[in-house]
Amino acid sequence: MNAFTEGLYLELKSAGSAVKVQALCPRLHLLRIPRRGGHRPQPDCQKPMAAAEDVVEASFRGLDRGDLFVIPGWRYKFLVRLLAVVPDSLRRWGTLRYAQRTKRV
Repeated sequence: MNAFTEGLYLELKSAGSAVKVQALCPRLHLLRIPRRGGHRPQPDCQKPMAAAEDVVEASFRGLDRGDLFVIPGWRYKFLVRLLAVVPDSLRRWGTLRYAQRTKRV
């Protein structure tokens, strides 16, 4: 999605368009897809990292500044930056381990 957003931004910019694009990244969600009916999300899946109002405000601030990528909330922003320096194999291992521990896989 980020690459698509960046490509669209570059194409619009090169055409002289006034249209603004933005990748708004409010939170990473691990979802369990039910095999049968009756699935209820785990309580921890329902806790937002940022309030909806804060996400909208961050998006508008980012648009005003011309930010292509907006990550609201310091906790998620920190996590995204941390994951950027972690090797892919370690990130995948940690994600799988977390998902297995919380029975989401």
